[in-house]
Amino acid sequence: MRLTDIANGGAPVPFSRISADVPLATDIQDRLAAFGLLDPPSDGKFGQVSNWALRAFLERAGQPAATQLDAALAKRLLGENTLFPLKPGADLAGRLISRMQGAGHWVARHPGCVNIVYAEGINPQGVLNANAANAYNDSRFLIRIGADGVPVMAGAWIATTQPGRKYSLDPTLRNPGGAAHITLGQHKAWVVGIHNASKPSAHEALVQAQPLRITRDRNNDLRRDGDPGDLGMFGINQHHGWSRSDDDIGVDSAGCLVCRSQSGHAEFMKLVKTDARYGVSQGYTFMTSVLDGRTV
Repeated sequence: MRLTDIANGGAPVPFSRISADVPLATDIQDRLAAFGLLDPPSDGKFGQVSNWALRAFLERAGQPAATQLDAALAKRLLGENTLFPLKPGADLAGRLISRMQGAGHWVARHPGCVNIVYAEGINPQGVLNANAANAYNDSRFLIRIGADGVPVMAGAWIATTQPGRKYSLDPTLRNPGGAAHITLGQHKAWVVGIHNASKPSAHEALVQAQPLRITRDRNNDLRRDGDPGDLGMFGINQHHGWSRSDDDIGVDSAGCLVCRSQSGHAEFMKLVKTDARYGVSQGYTFMTSVLDGRTV
């Protein structure tokens, strides 16, 4: 069964049976993604997060008590997205979301969800800097989209998306292939967990759970430009530093996405765990955008 079949007068399907029909489940997931409710890619597995997204759609559509997918509802899913608008303004939150859109990144539009964004070479107020190596001169942002479609900044912290000098140049610490730099773009790879779980420095973080694309700094210039790419599990987590000075990453990062401040990171994690998708599935995989601040 396909969504268009139901929209064209096919037999209604109870919501409880969607998960048994992979083509139909995939169609619905695709449309929920288009409404900004269910992050891609669609997998045809209609689990807890997919069910939450469908219920969020029904509530906004004024049909919270619906129990089946009929022709009228199928047509609404296939129609234009007027239920979850996106109206980025000229403030920093709006500019970040506009840049995500321009780069083809998916944006979570439900007010109960957060968008995790890093921008290189700008401070939390959006002011550009020289983006020097081995410095906390990037920013970590959390952005919600209001019911009116306007992006709202939920949090902003000084961070780094790049490895420090220690892990880039010290032969006893650096990866033989070169230090890891996460690629610019959008990645879906992190779950709530513990960074450095077996060490005294262990703390709650977003930990890598899916393969990521990186580059390897083989020429040791502390940049990703022209470096060879790699894909895999590298332990690139979103954790905190140890409140060092802005101009020294030290051993805080070998390629992770690191908030300089311990207290700032604790605030970040608290907010991340308010996300409605995490609320229905503690194994939810978070998506994150990494942007060049010069484009914001």
